[in-house]
Amino acid sequence: MNPVVAFLKLVRWPNLVIVILVLTLTRYCLIHPMTEAILVRKVSLPFSTLDFMLLVVATVLMAAAGNIINDYFDVRIDRINKPHKIIVGKYIKRRVAMLLHTIFTGLGVLIGLWLCYKTGLWKFSIIFLFTSASLWFYATTFKHTTLIGNLIIALLAFLVPFTEGLFEISLLNKTLATEIIDFPKAFNSIAYWVIGYGCFAFIYTFSREITKDIEDIEGDKKYNSKSIPVAWGINWAKSIIVVLYLGAISLLALIYVLFLKDYYTLIYLIVGIIIPTIGLIFYTIKAKQKEQFHKASNWNKVITLIGVLFAILVGYIFESLA
Repeated sequence: MNPVVAFLKLVRWPNLVIVILVLTLTRYCLIHPMTEAILVRKVSLPFSTLDFMLLVVATVLMAAAGNIINDYFDVRIDRINKPHKIIVGKYIKRRVAMLLHTIFTGLGVLIGLWLCYKTGLWKFSIIFLFTSASLWFYATTFKHTTLIGNLIIALLAFLVPFTEGLFEISLLNKTLATEIIDFPKAFNSIAYWVIGYGCFAFIYTFSREITKDIEDIEGDKKYNSKSIPVAWGINWAKSIIVVLYLGAISLLALIYVLFLKDYYTLIYLIVGIIIPTIGLIFYTIKAKQKEQFHKASNWNKVITLIGVLFAILVGYIFESLA
């Protein structure tokens, strides 16, 4: 395999593209148009374009580092679960993988700390330190414990849009909220949208992680991993997945009823997310073979992407209100 191709597979480049997409849509399709709708005028966000780009780079570097270290420690199990996808030790030397992880993590954390210093938001430095530590301990310890590993990855997925929102909204409250009488609650509505966006990522990531655990149950059993399917059984794992998907559908319905009651949103949610999720629920319940759970995981990714792109429609709606 070509070294460049091997590297891209190692860092899971499609996942990194999704990270970039989530951050970009959070800024330009949620925060920016909503800010203009609140202020009823065109506005430049106080979190500069350069700072935003640095946040994207820091997030991508740490995500890539997490993927690398995860593969580094999972070589033995992967020989059983997915032997055709092994990169570390086969196409990229183990010491090179560890070096890449160290460099990417270090750069990501340093860029994050620089952003906290530059914006005066030092308290947010804990996010970058927490992320780097979580990815390391997930790969070395928590991935093979019951529930904790799944929750860590889901929480990190939530933090992608949430971190962007924290920087943006904090600076908005510092510089622009004085234009609005009810300061400091001027931009709370934006925070709710960002949190909702993050919750969607959390639920579908959590569901996909459990689905992948069912898919990988053979290797996990052999190496005494205590994943949910191994510790509680496949039926319990399926039940948790179904509850999560039903929770996501309920959350989307609530958002529609409370905030967006337009026809286009209704069609998008029903056709793009709710109906496919209901189909995925039934497919997951009936699934028995490894290949079926792999398809369920991919199905989840497609729905997640559609959910992420929903921000474009939301941005269009709020732009029309500005």
